[in-house]
Amino acid sequence: MTDEIRMPVLSVKDGNVVANSRDVADYFEKAHKNVLHAIRELDCSVEFHRLNFKPFKINDLTGASTSHYEMTKDGFTFLAMGFTGPKAARFKEAYIAQFNAMEEEIRRRDDEDAEIIPFTPEAEARLLVGQAQRTFGPKAAQQLWGLLGLPVVPAMLMPENQAQMTFTFGATIAANQNLPRAA
Repeated sequence: MTDEIRMPVLSVKDGNVVANSRDVADYFEKAHKNVLHAIRELDCSVEFHRLNFKPFKINDLTGASTSHYEMTKDGFTFLAMGFTGPKAARFKEAYIAQFNAMEEEIRRRDDEDAEIIPFTPEAEARLLVGQAQRTFGPKAAQQLWGLLGLPVVPAMLMPENQAQMTFTFGATIAANQNLPRAA
Protein backbone atom coordinates (compact mmCIF):
# COMPACT_ATOMS: atom_id res chain seq x y z
CA MET A 1 0.00 0.00 0.00
CA THR A 2 1.41 3.37 -1.00
CA ASP A 3 1.37 6.57 1.05
CA GLU A 4 0.35 8.56 -2.01
CA ILE A 5 -2.80 10.55 -1.37
CA ARG A 6 -5.27 9.74 -4.12
CA MET A 7 -8.30 11.98 -4.26
CA PRO A 8 -11.78 10.44 -4.35
CA VAL A 9 -13.72 10.32 -7.60
CA LEU A 10 -15.77 13.48 -8.07
CA SER A 11 -18.09 14.54 -10.85
CA VAL A 12 -19.92 17.69 -11.89
CA LYS A 13 -23.70 17.65 -11.98
CA ASP A 14 -25.75 20.75 -12.74
CA GLY A 15 -22.65 22.88 -12.21
CA ASN A 16 -21.91 21.44 -8.75
CA VAL A 17 -19.14 19.07 -7.72
CA VAL A 18 -20.58 15.90 -6.19
CA ALA A 19 -19.37 12.57 -4.88
CA ASN A 20 -21.19 9.26 -5.14
CA SER A 21 -21.47 7.05 -2.05
CA ARG A 22 -20.12 4.04 -4.00
CA ASP A 23 -16.98 6.02 -5.00
CA VAL A 24 -16.55 7.18 -1.40
CA ALA A 25 -16.77 3.57 -0.20
CA ASP A 26 -14.18 2.54 -2.78
CA TYR A 27 -11.86 5.41 -1.88
CA PHE A 28 -11.95 4.71 1.86
CA GLU A 29 -11.91 0.94 1.30
CA LYS A 30 -15.21 0.45 3.11
CA ALA A 31 -18.22 -1.68 2.28
CA HIS A 32 -20.82 0.44 0.48
CA LYS A 33 -23.52 -0.71 2.89
CA ASN A 34 -21.42 0.69 5.76
CA VAL A 35 -21.06 4.06 4.00
CA LEU A 36 -24.83 4.14 3.42
CA HIS A 37 -25.38 3.38 7.10
CA ALA A 38 -22.90 6.12 8.10
CA ILE A 39 -24.74 8.65 5.91
CA ARG A 40 -28.13 7.71 7.37
CA GLU A 41 -26.79 7.94 10.93
CA LEU A 42 -24.89 11.24 10.63
CA ASP A 43 -25.37 13.49 13.62
CA CYS A 44 -26.24 16.59 11.58
CA SER A 45 -29.38 18.67 11.24
CA VAL A 46 -32.20 17.47 9.01
CA GLU A 47 -31.72 20.59 6.88
CA PHE A 48 -27.97 19.95 6.40
CA HIS A 49 -28.69 16.33 5.48
CA ARG A 50 -31.41 17.35 3.01
CA LEU A 51 -29.18 19.92 1.30
CA ASN A 52 -26.04 17.79 1.09
CA PHE A 53 -27.14 14.15 0.62
CA LYS A 54 -29.45 13.16 -2.23
CA PRO A 55 -30.58 9.50 -2.20
CA PHE A 56 -31.11 7.71 -5.49
CA LYS A 57 -31.36 4.17 -6.79
CA ILE A 58 -29.68 2.51 -9.75
CA ASN A 59 -29.74 -0.98 -11.15
CA ASP A 60 -26.52 -2.88 -10.59
CA LEU A 61 -25.00 -5.34 -13.05
CA THR A 62 -27.47 -8.04 -11.99
CA GLY A 63 -30.43 -5.72 -12.56
CA ALA A 64 -31.19 -5.35 -8.86
CA SER A 65 -31.99 -1.85 -7.59
CA THR A 66 -29.37 -0.51 -5.18
CA SER A 67 -29.37 2.59 -3.01
CA HIS A 68 -26.78 5.32 -3.44
CA TYR A 69 -26.26 8.85 -2.22
CA GLU A 70 -24.95 11.78 -4.17
CA MET A 71 -23.30 14.27 -1.83
CA THR A 72 -22.02 17.81 -2.04
CA LYS A 73 -18.52 18.84 -1.02
CA ASP A 74 -19.85 19.82 2.41
CA GLY A 75 -21.69 16.52 2.79
CA PHE A 76 -18.65 14.54 1.69
CA THR A 77 -16.38 16.44 4.09
CA PHE A 78 -18.81 15.99 6.99
CA LEU A 79 -19.02 12.28 6.31
CA ALA A 80 -15.30 11.70 5.68
CA MET A 81 -14.21 13.57 8.80
CA GLY A 82 -16.12 10.97 10.83
CA PHE A 83 -14.30 8.01 9.26
CA THR A 84 -11.45 6.32 11.09
CA GLY A 85 -8.52 4.20 10.02
CA PRO A 86 -5.23 4.85 8.23
CA LYS A 87 -6.78 5.95 4.92
CA ALA A 88 -9.16 8.34 6.67
CA ALA A 89 -6.29 9.70 8.76
CA ARG A 90 -4.21 10.41 5.62
CA PHE A 91 -7.21 12.09 4.00
CA LYS A 92 -7.77 14.31 7.07
CA GLU A 93 -4.08 15.27 7.18
CA ALA A 94 -4.11 16.15 3.47
CA TYR A 95 -7.31 18.16 3.93
CA ILE A 96 -5.79 20.08 6.85
CA ALA A 97 -2.54 20.68 4.93
CA GLN A 98 -4.49 22.05 1.96
CA PHE A 99 -6.59 24.26 4.22
CA ASN A 100 -3.42 25.63 5.87
CA ALA A 101 -1.79 26.26 2.47
CA MET A 102 -4.85 28.18 1.30
CA GLU A 103 -4.89 30.20 4.51
CA GLU A 104 -1.18 31.05 4.09
CA GLU A 105 -1.78 32.12 0.48
CA ILE A 106 -4.58 34.44 1.61
CA ARG A 107 -2.33 35.97 4.29
CA ARG A 108 0.48 36.42 1.74
CA ARG A 109 -1.87 38.18 -0.68
CA ASP A 110 -3.29 40.36 2.09
CA ASP A 111 0.23 41.39 3.13
CA GLU A 112 1.14 42.29 -0.47
CA ASP A 113 -2.07 44.18 -1.09
CA ALA A 114 -2.20 45.93 2.28
CA GLU A 115 -2.29 49.64 1.71
CA ILE A 116 -3.58 51.57 4.66
CA ILE A 117 -5.22 54.80 3.60
CA PRO A 118 -5.90 57.05 6.55
CA PHE A 119 -9.43 58.39 6.67
CA THR A 120 -9.70 62.09 6.05
CA PRO A 121 -12.61 63.97 4.54
CA GLU A 122 -10.40 64.85 1.54
CA ALA A 123 -9.34 61.20 1.05
CA GLU A 124 -12.99 60.13 1.13
CA ALA A 125 -13.91 62.92 -1.32
CA ARG A 126 -11.13 61.81 -3.68
CA LEU A 127 -12.47 58.23 -3.60
CA LEU A 128 -15.94 59.52 -4.49
CA VAL A 129 -14.58 61.62 -7.34
CA GLY A 130 -12.65 58.62 -8.68
CA GLN A 131 -15.82 56.52 -8.59
CA ALA A 132 -17.75 59.31 -10.32
CA GLN A 133 -15.12 59.43 -13.07
CA ARG A 134 -15.25 55.65 -13.61
CA THR A 135 -19.06 55.59 -13.56
CA PHE A 136 -20.15 58.85 -15.17
CA GLY A 137 -17.03 60.22 -16.86
CA PRO A 138 -14.65 63.13 -16.36
CA LYS A 139 -17.24 65.92 -16.54
CA ALA A 140 -19.21 64.45 -13.63
CA ALA A 141 -15.97 63.99 -11.69
CA GLN A 142 -15.10 67.68 -12.26
CA GLN A 143 -18.50 68.76 -11.04
CA LEU A 144 -18.34 66.55 -7.97
CA TRP A 145 -14.83 67.77 -7.22
CA GLY A 146 -16.09 71.32 -7.08
CA LEU A 147 -19.21 70.47 -5.08
CA LEU A 148 -17.10 68.71 -2.48
CA GLY A 149 -14.96 71.80 -2.06
CA LEU A 150 -11.67 70.22 -2.99
CA PRO A 151 -8.97 72.82 -3.58
CA VAL A 152 -7.79 72.08 -7.16
CA VAL A 153 -9.23 70.17 -10.09
CA PRO A 154 -6.47 67.81 -11.23
CA ALA A 155 -5.71 67.79 -14.94
CA MET A 156 -6.35 64.04 -15.01
CA LEU A 157 -10.05 64.65 -14.39
CA MET A 158 -10.48 66.97 -17.36
CA PRO A 159 -11.78 65.69 -20.65
CA GLU A 160 -9.00 65.22 -23.19
CA ASN A 161 -10.32 67.99 -25.44
CA GLN A 162 -10.09 70.43 -22.53
CA ALA A 163 -6.67 69.37 -21.27
CA GLN A 164 -5.19 72.85 -21.85
CA MET A 165 -7.89 74.51 -19.80
CA THR A 166 -7.25 75.20 -16.16
CA PHE A 167 -9.88 75.75 -13.54
CA THR A 168 -9.48 77.58 -10.33
CA PHE A 169 -11.32 76.52 -7.25
CA GLY A 170 -13.56 79.60 -7.37
CA ALA A 171 -14.50 79.12 -11.04
CA THR A 172 -15.39 75.46 -10.48
CA ILE A 173 -17.59 76.24 -7.49
CA ALA A 174 -19.26 79.09 -9.33
CA ALA A 175 -19.99 76.93 -12.36
CA ASN A 176 -21.50 74.18 -10.24
CA GLN A 177 -23.61 76.50 -8.12
CA ASN A 178 -24.64 78.85 -10.93
CA LEU A 179 -22.99 81.77 -9.12
CA PRO A 180 -21.37 84.69 -10.93
CA ARG A 181 -17.68 84.08 -11.57
CA ALA A 182 -15.08 86.26 -9.97
CA ALA A 183 -13.04 88.19 -12.47
